[in-house]
Amino acid sequence: MKYNFQLILNLFIALSLLNISSVNAQKTAKINVYSDPEAQIFVNGFPAGYGDAVIKIAPSTCLKIDAKLNGKYAKTVEFCNYGIVKLPKSYSIELKPDDAFAATIATNLANVDITIRPKKSQAEVWKQINSLVLQYIDAIEISDKENMYLRTAWVSQSFNSGIIRTRIIIKTQGDQQFAVKLVSEKAEPGSRVTDDEKFIPLDRVLSKYAKIIDEFQSRL
Repeated sequence: MKYNFQLILNLFIALSLLNISSVNAQKTAKINVYSDPEAQIFVNGFPAGYGDAVIKIAPSTCLKIDAKLNGKYAKTVEFCNYGIVKLPKSYSIELKPDDAFAATIATNLANVDITIRPKKSQAEVWKQINSLVLQYIDAIEISDKENMYLRTAWVSQSFNSGIIRTRIIIKTQGDQQFAVKLVSEKAEPGSRVTDDEKFIPLDRVLSKYAKIIDEFQSRL
């Protein structure tokens, strides 16, 4: 009898907690999120304001919030309104120096084909291409002299704000021309260099690769 009473009591307490959680979850939560006055605040990837924003979280949903500012980095924060954990009325997103920003330079030459018309013979050009590429990336993934196609392996570098991967692609464009593409992409922290779906094009390149295109244009 004592065991049955205890079991009934535990069930009653559990049902009561579920009811309380359900009631709490019916209310839309509001959080005043703020950061650096010049930082843009994003909610699930969509802009919500600069410096601060009032975030509304519907019942039984989660939102990912972060702030972005050139040269700064902030971890993404997720809030869930399930009525179980009490959400804060305000939250400050702390911005820290972005190591990746300091190690890269902005360029409009990344991730685009740069056409080059060499003055040398194809045999000389192919030899020079390989020499130039190997000065920057020593792992060539594909090398096809007959079709004038070369692609290096990915070279990656990790930072507090994510991972940047870089590769060089050379391909013929006919009429004695070829194109050089310096590929620069970035993914969130913890990503692997082979997680293609997580990487997006970056309009910045690591400083050590910044002169690749200039060298191809001047030396061929």
